[in-house]
Amino acid sequence: MTGTDLFLLVLGWIFVIEGLSPLINPVGWQRMLAHLAEVPPERIRSVAATVVLFGLAVVWLVLD
Repeated sequence: MTGTDLFLLVLGWIFVIEGLSPLINPVGWQRMLAHLAEVPPERIRSVAATVVLFGLAVVWLVLD
């Protein structure tokens, strides 16, 4: 498996995982998005930064 194949595989799984919530519970997903629209951008940015750092840590541990 090449690096490109692995990247596309991971990207495909991301799409699958991201699509499960609105597929299984579209009303709950809409409520969550409505609530998210009320959250201050700074809070969203801090949570996103935490998620990115966690993801990078996992990648680093796996590749190490």
